[in-house]
Amino acid sequence: MAKALLSEAEFSRHIVNRARRERPDIRVEPMGKYLLLVEPNQGRQRVVSLADLYESYRQAPRQRDELMGAFLESLVYEEQPAATGSFEENRANIMPQVVPTALLEYCRQDNRELAAIPYMDGLALAFVLDEAERYSYIHRKVMQDWGVTETDMLKSAMENLQQLGGGADYYQIGTDEHMALVWETFDGYDASRILLSRELNAAAALVPGNVLIGIPNRDYLVLFSDLDPDFVAEMRERLREDFESHDYPITNRLFTLTGGMLMPYDENHKQERMVN
Repeated sequence: MAKALLSEAEFSRHIVNRARRERPDIRVEPMGKYLLLVEPNQGRQRVVSLADLYESYRQAPRQRDELMGAFLESLVYEEQPAATGSFEENRANIMPQVVPTALLEYCRQDNRELAAIPYMDGLALAFVLDEAERYSYIHRKVMQDWGVTETDMLKSAMENLQQLGGGADYYQIGTDEHMALVWETFDGYDASRILLSRELNAAAALVPGNVLIGIPNRDYLVLFSDLDPDFVAEMRERLREDFESHDYPITNRLFTLTGGMLMPYDENHKQERMVN
């Protein structure tokens, strides 16, 4: 059953509570239904509107926490320094992040368009700068200032993801048709490992029947079999719960491999198993 939409006041309280939990060093106070008073340092106050964020939430309520996260990082928390240096100086720290397109749309409306490319089934690949002192989405303007294209960004991001490893760093739950292979390293890129085709296909070869793949949130990737309908229903429910409860949700949809290629799973048309 879908959750009821939060009212404007409930939405404001929710985002204030999250900000206070994540950044107790910053003063955040509600001002009516649509405004926040933000004081990152004593004497430095600013007022931030929630109106556009609330409208984005109304249009995509399941992406609530992801939208809130982007809003808090970009407009409420102490602003991180802009990316400095050239593309070559930063390329070793560029990583890919699978995100819902609702996040891109929100950032675009807020004039903070992200460097990203379309992916599939309501998803996109955004690029982040992952350094010891910061983790931040790379904005399109930064990419343009670097004089590079999305293709250049993707090439570097995939090289870095490959070097990060974790292709075989999964654990197994159950056996046979009740087997599930889970990536849960919590390094921020578990779901992004769905992009590692060779590793994904190698793991899928261990799963009997058609392989089903879930990435409900940033920190979870799972492969499991479609042979037992009851087990599939149980896994669907778990993935739905993970999607709805996580601060960085991605999708509750399933994917599969056809001819070694990642595809959205069509539950109404059981696909023939073809794994390279």
